[in-house]
Amino acid sequence: MQTKTLTSDQARQSWGELIDTVLAGEVVNIVRHNRPVAVVISAAMWEQILADYARLDDAEDLVAVYRSQLKKLMGIDDSILLTDEEVEAWLVEDEPVPA
Repeated sequence: MQTKTLTSDQARQSWGELIDTVLAGEVVNIVRHNRPVAVVISAAMWEQILADYARLDDAEDLVAVYRSQLKKLMGIDDSILLTDEEVEAWLVEDEPVPA
């Protein structure tokens, strides 16, 4: 995927060309004061991103269902398991491992 970078002034002055660039399949990064402020992509690319996100969200839900079923089959009690937040806090804060 081609990426082009323009300043906000360049983007404003050449908006039509920017649209043509995006329609040709390129991604355009817009920077202001050397900081990224926007990304311009085609509508088709945006729709693909939304579709991919929806599939990922569905997959995460499916994993949660399978994980829950597996825990039940294995007789694992959720009350003794650490949450993701507890694991992250333990890793970041060097807390002792809960018993």
